[in-house]
Amino acid sequence: DREWKLICDAAAANNIPGEFVVFSGYEWQGNATSGDHNVFYLEDHQPLIRCDTLSELYSEIRNRGIKAYANPHHTAYRVGIRAKDWSVHENQLSPFAEVFSSHGCSESDEEWIGLRINVAMGPGVSGGTIEDGLDAGHRFGIICSNDSHQGFAGTYGMGLMACYAEALTRESLWEAFAARRVYGVTGDRIALEFAVNDAPMGSEIQADGAVHCRAHVRGCDAI
Repeated sequence: DREWKLICDAAAANNIPGEFVVFSGYEWQGNATSGDHNVFYLEDHQPLIRCDTLSELYSEIRNRGIKAYANPHHTAYRVGIRAKDWSVHENQLSPFAEVFSSHGCSESDEEWIGLRINVAMGPGVSGGTIEDGLDAGHRFGIICSNDSHQGFAGTYGMGLMACYAEALTRESLWEAFAARRVYGVTGDRIALEFAVNDAPMGSEIQADGAVHCRAHVRGCDAI
């Protein structure tokens, strides 16, 4: 509780709208059966929720009226042991999921960049992958983040989240999170604009026949 208060105090003191936006948050594990989730809050000095399962976490957020998101982290470990259990998932409270971090890649079990960095948890297997979540019918944005445990955000090569928001404020970013206007990079800060029938990434649309896809990419090296 003492350390959580320090985190909340630091987030509140250093949030500068338009310049440097900070959310307070923590990594929730519970009893490890539901998968690790990163919980973060829109407002300052919110509670540290202690519960065993993801269903309980979702219920606590709803019942307390807290503005919070709980997003899946390193999903492709073994289901029931630190991996995402897609049978327990709410798109509204978990609008995006992590495909890559310092652990490796959770996209599939084909292990292009496998979950083998943390030998106590790996390797990656089927069941909790990002592909499994999409195949289960869930709709979520896809991001990268680092999980470096060293206190440095945006560490190169460990994953970084990008977001399309109208302004650099907590409220504007929160709206963009809910709309899933997010993507992830693993190193260089590649700028990506993508739309289908002029609907930006994260949108849900219906279309008959051919659709028009538009992409604009600005990289940091040759493509």
